[in-house]
This record gives sequence, structure tokens and C-alpha cells, in this order.
Amino acid sequence: MRNHALVNSSLGGDPPNGGAPLPLCWIILAGALSEALYIIASRVENLLESPFEYLTIHFALVTIYVTSVYLLFKPGYAKKENRSALWVVLGFAVIFRLTLLNVTPTLSGDIYRYVWDGKVILNGISPYRYPPGSASLAGLRDRFYPLINHKTIGSPYSPLTELIFASAAGFAPPVVVMKAPFVIFDLLTALVLIQLLKIMKRPSIAVIAYAWSPLVVFEVSGSGHADSLAIFFLILTITLLSMKKRISASLAMAMALLSKYFAVILAPSVIRRFGVLEWAIVFTVVTLFYAPLLPTIEDHFLAVSEVASSWRYNDSVYGALLWATGSGGIAKAICVGLFLTIYAITCFLKTPAVFTVYLLTGAMLLLSTTVHPWYLLWMAPFLCIYGNSGWLWLTIAAPLSYLFMVEPQMELYGLIRTFEYGPFVLLVMIRLVTKKRARQETGRGSASL
Repeated sequence: MRNHALVNSSLGGDPPNGGAPLPLCWIILAGALSEALYIIASRVENLLESPFEYLTIHFALVTIYVTSVYLLFKPGYAKKENRSALWVVLGFAVIFRLTLLNVTPTLSGDIYRYVWDGKVILNGISPYRYPPGSASLAGLRDRFYPLINHKTIGSPYSPLTELIFASAAGFAPPVVVMKAPFVIFDLLTALVLIQLLKIMKRPSIAVIAYAWSPLVVFEVSGSGHADSLAIFFLILTITLLSMKKRISASLAMAMALLSKYFAVILAPSVIRRFGVLEWAIVFTVVTLFYAPLLPTIEDHFLAVSEVASSWRYNDSVYGALLWATGSGGIAKAICVGLFLTIYAITCFLKTPAVFTVYLLTGAMLLLSTTVHPWYLLWMAPFLCIYGNSGWLWLTIAAPLSYLFMVEPQMELYGLIRTFEYGPFVLLVMIRLVTKKRARQETGRGSASL
């Protein structure tokens, strides 16, 4: 029972012992209802300009999603593996993503920057050297150019991600083809999670918390966000570490770092586990990717620095500190200091790799100045393992921040963040109190024996 409490706690309740297994037909019905909603969403011309329709569909999907997760983890169902249910869950996960694959992204324009970068590379030019708005690239402008965001900065995307952009940019239709590899990596993440769940003696069906997440489906298949590439290698690294396959893990870690710099959160998990050979592999692979980029590497990291230092959106701790101190510089310094402190502590903690990465991912998101809805994709895989009710809520509520893009008013911004992070704090506190009481009860029970 201890292994299955993770999902029960994510929904705030413990089902009674001996609950009857959930009929397979109910899972099929839940999947079919979800698919009907995704079909409706695919026919909305512009989700961002139709926020009421989008959020209505989103929260209808959330209702089915949360109910499915809760019912699938009643003890009577989770005591033994049910391969039929797992295949149904995975099958619908594929169908959901295929439904939105051909949809034009409207919640985010990042995909058009991907297409642009890929096109620039195919023309023999480094995307790090010139921003899209540079006169030097005027001859490459096409019908997608007006849709590109942040035209004044060079590409902030890391080398492996740029390689994926280039591999997809030469095919048509460019937007759909550009989405495809990131949807594939998203589905591969679900498969690797099943292996990780088995290693941790969790029920494989827990993958539903990731595979059926409306946030994941909309942000990866709908908007085509490239984060799925780095997330795949992040989870693969953790899984290989758990299997004590250090050399393979070092290769996966190198690919994660080359996919997105956020993956540096892996470092504390591997410091004690990697030897000289493994670190040499990481260094060699990363160096091989960066060597051809040396002439433009400074431009690239200037773009990364600008993104990290100047953007602000949907923050939590930073916003509270800004209000308290009245200084953005002080608030950022405190957030950086807190994260570095947590980071340093985790380097010495003898905790499982998966928990260390989970802890640092949460810290990074809470202390960041920018938390777009798709940033929560990094937390979604850990819902399968730890089922934290607060993080579950944030993956559900984060799309509300799109309202601020439609009506950029500070009053609305504050209201949205309160609705997102208020319940998050409350749920985390309830979880901590509940776990403390459970430990106390366990201690009293052991003493009485």
C-alpha cells in the first residue's frame, strides 16, 4: 500500500481498502470522451483568441483526467499490473497527440522560431550569429516570418535542439513536421517512465498521470514545444542511473545538457555516481557538439543571458519578493541565492537520483522569474512517481496564465497568480501536515508493539 499512496495523495484522499477494480470499459469511455474534447479543441480556429472555449475544454479534460487517475489507483486495481488497461491508456495517449498534431499552434509562437532556425541552418548560417530581424537574413524571410517572436535576439536554443530543427525544416508542411519529433520524444518519455516506475516498484499504470495530462498534450502536440526532447533525456538519465548503467547514463546526460540548459539540475544526482570515465564521456560529447559553434558561441550565450535576465511572466516567489523589497535586483539575488543553496545541499544528500531532480525542478520553477505553462512540462513526469497534489494543481491551473496574454492588465495578472499559487501552497502544506501525522502514528504504533 505504501507504494500506491503517491497517487492517492495527489488527489487528496485515500480510497477504501479492497476497492473493486475499475472496469476496462470505463477507461475506454474516459479516453473516448477526452478524445471528443480534443477533436473539438482542434476545430477552434485560435485557442488564444477564444480563451473561454479553450479553458472550458481544458477543465473538462482535467475533470476526466483527475477522475481517471484517482479511480485507476484504488487499491483493488493497483495491487496487480493490468496490461490491458496500460495498453488502452497508452493507445489513447497516442490518439490524443495525433489529433492535435495537424493543428496550427495559437497558444505560443515558438514553433515558428524553430522553423526559422532550421531554415537558417540549412542555408549554411549559424542561428546564433544573427537574430531573425537582421538585414543579413532578409533574403530568408517567408510567410512565417511575421509570426516569429523575439526577432531582436539570436537563438537561445542549445545545439542538439537546433539539430532537430534543421532535420525537420526541409520538409512540408513545415509546422506539422517540426512538431513531429517532439511528439515522438514525448511518447518515448512515457515509455521510459513505465520502466522507471517498475524499478521504483510503482504500478506501471501510474504513467497515466503524464500520458493523459491535458497540459502535456496541448503544449507538446498542440504547440510543439521542444522541451519534450530534454525531458526525455532527463528521465532516461534518471532511469539508467537507477539501473546502475553509468556509462549509458553519462551519454544520456550529455544529450540532456545539449537539449536544454535546464538539465544542469541532473548534476547533483550524478556527482557521486559518475567516475572519471563517465565525466569524460559527458565532456567529450558536449565538446564535440560545441566545437563547430565556437565562432558564434558568445552570441548564443548573450541571447541565453538576455532571456534569463529580462523576461518575467507568471512568477511566484520572485513576485512576492519584488512586492516585499520593491527592488527587482534584490528579489532576483535572493531567488538565485536560494536556488544555489538548495543546489549545493542536494550535492551532499544521499537521496535517490529521481528525488534530487524532482526537488531541484520544483525549486527552479518556484524561484524563476518566468513560468510559462509549458515550463510545467518538466514537473509532469514526477506526478507519476510522487503524486504531489500541489504540483498536480499547477499543471492544471497554469493555462489560466494565457488569459494575461489576451488581457495584459496587472489586476488580472495578480488574480491569476493568486488562483494558481494560492491552492498550490495550501495543498503542499496539507500534504506536509498529513505526512507528519502519518509518521507520528507509525511511531506510536511501533512503540505500542
